[in-house]
Amino acid sequence: MFWKKQNKGQNEVELLSDPRPHHYMFAHIAMRKFCESDPLQLFALIPTEERSHLVDFLWSKVCENCDAEGKADFDPGDIEFATLRVKEYPTILMKMPEAKAVAEAMLVAIVLTAGPDMNVENGKPPFRYFTLEHGVSTEGGLRTVMCEWRGDSHANMGDGPEPEASAFLQRVESLV
Repeated sequence: MFWKKQNKGQNEVELLSDPRPHHYMFAHIAMRKFCESDPLQLFALIPTEERSHLVDFLWSKVCENCDAEGKADFDPGDIEFATLRVKEYPTILMKMPEAKAVAEAMLVAIVLTAGPDMNVENGKPPFRYFTLEHGVSTEGGLRTVMCEWRGDSHANMGDGPEPEASAFLQRVESLV
């Protein structure tokens, strides 16, 4: 695997040249696709002990697709989850293992944007899927990038906040 160095002030940080497949797929695709298929089930399972069964199932699917490129350097137990509210909306906060390449997500927020009075068709309420990703500035320094998935489109929203849950959630709150 190739490495490149990026400067951040006096410190040098080594980054992988490409995102790790398992890391990228779990944060950007597996969780999002499951939420698209059954958001109410996702929001019902994450705060319970059943979460581990769901995460293990999704992890097995990620491994089926990614293990040909090598085994992951982390396991699903390294992914942290919390449930909370952003404004009045139920939210899942997911903290990924340390990002080691540009485009790897540090934090993910899934916000269920259906209000209590909204008529939800087919049991699939709307949601928003935000990621805080590792990035590099045009000057070559490290930065975070605020992004949102809208269907299968990945929208880069520019510089993100510090890679801390409170700063990320504050930015998410400003967007919902």
